[in-house]
Amino acid sequence: MGTWNGLSKFDRQTHTFKNYFPDPSNPNSLAGNRVRVITEDRNSNLWIATWNGLSQFDPENNRFHNYRNDPADSNSLSNNNIRSMILDDNRLWIGTYSDGLNVFDLSTKRFTRVRNNPYDLKSLSTDRVFSLLSADDIVWVGCSDGGVNKLVLDRKFTSFKKDITKSQWLNSNSITSFCEDKSGIIWIGTLGGSVNIFDSKNENFQKAPQFLRRFSNIFTIYKDTEGSFWLGNLDVEQYTFNPSDSFSISLNQIQEVYEDRSGMIWVGTYGGGLNIFDRKEKKFERFTLADSSSLRADFIHFVYEDRKGSIWIGTEGGGLNLFDRTSKTFKKYIHSDNTSSISNNFVRAIFEDSSGYLWLATNWGLNKFDPIQNSFRVYLTGRDLSSNHFEGMAWDGHHSLWLSSKDGVLCFDMFTGSYHQYSTGDGLSSKEFNNDAFLRASDGKIYFGSIEGFTVFSSR
Repeated sequence: MGTWNGLSKFDRQTHTFKNYFPDPSNPNSLAGNRVRVITEDRNSNLWIATWNGLSQFDPENNRFHNYRNDPADSNSLSNNNIRSMILDDNRLWIGTYSDGLNVFDLSTKRFTRVRNNPYDLKSLSTDRVFSLLSADDIVWVGCSDGGVNKLVLDRKFTSFKKDITKSQWLNSNSITSFCEDKSGIIWIGTLGGSVNIFDSKNENFQKAPQFLRRFSNIFTIYKDTEGSFWLGNLDVEQYTFNPSDSFSISLNQIQEVYEDRSGMIWVGTYGGGLNIFDRKEKKFERFTLADSSSLRADFIHFVYEDRKGSIWIGTEGGGLNLFDRTSKTFKKYIHSDNTSSISNNFVRAIFEDSSGYLWLATNWGLNKFDPIQNSFRVYLTGRDLSSNHFEGMAWDGHHSLWLSSKDGVLCFDMFTGSYHQYSTGDGLSSKEFNNDAFLRASDGKIYFGSIEGFTVFSSR
């Protein structure tokens, strides 16, 4: 039993108590004197919430292992003063006095923080969590001066894989790209299976038009505002590299197609730099490494227009590049020994948040770029990560970024800096996801393509 003066164990046979108290000279003693909650997990470990941290009691060895806040670790307990705690399957939900809610994974021994964000009305109402209740896959969170919060448990991952027993189904497991049309239908590029059409509302597949099915390997798929499809290096009309025509596309290996708000089509190649397509003249303007004022690398993975109309290009080996529309030159941001430089020169994805910061998914961590200060802050490069080599990134519409990797999917909280990792045990189609195969659709669903089909889940 927990008291305001330690923990007591009652012996039913002798009717005596054995008492446990904090001992500053013993790191394996109880974390704090004031015990708020006690719960037992499936492995018979006792978890004791105190006003000075969380204790795990190992009854076989008669010792405690303690978890406390570490200011240098955003995935540690957010506050040592614990006011409430419940056990849900393999997780502890821990409410603190002034630093929100913590979700503790009993397998990984990591904390994920859930905090109030004054700019997000759907976040926790306040950071003073005094009561918790779990019922019917919902956690009810009682906050001081913040009423009751309802949190639905277990994000539902749904995965789709090739099934030869179904005639109208996904016909390839190697997913390379996604795009969404105006009616909300998802078009999926594959290797070996051409284009697949997915109706997310009914969770069924439709046959692609015949003119699309004649192309087997699709490395990128894009549908522009005029209704035209761009498939890898092929459109309804075919544009190919012609060495005798300087206005032809620079290379046939297409990695990225993007339409900016003015309707201009940007085509990134894998080894031939960047192209801008003139729809009227049907000509391409090339930007390659051969020009010193141009790109830092000819391998283009991502093109992104920010709210000011600036075009940012993520490259393989050439870092982040900013295109000047007036001079048609590029400003390059590459990795250096400077601690405020970008962490890696391989940029997979770019996203601009509501404050104007750019978030970059790279081959070595996540970067937050301040365009005013021209400085980068780096996240997710710790050795405790199963993978910090990211393949794709999607914003959930609130305050989290979802990142696919070669070892599962990671959810990163932009507000707190905490994260949570997901793997096949959570319902993912595979641990290994393909580069550039991701999408956040208009209904809030996020898609990640892997080597074993694709995974979709709601971000709302």
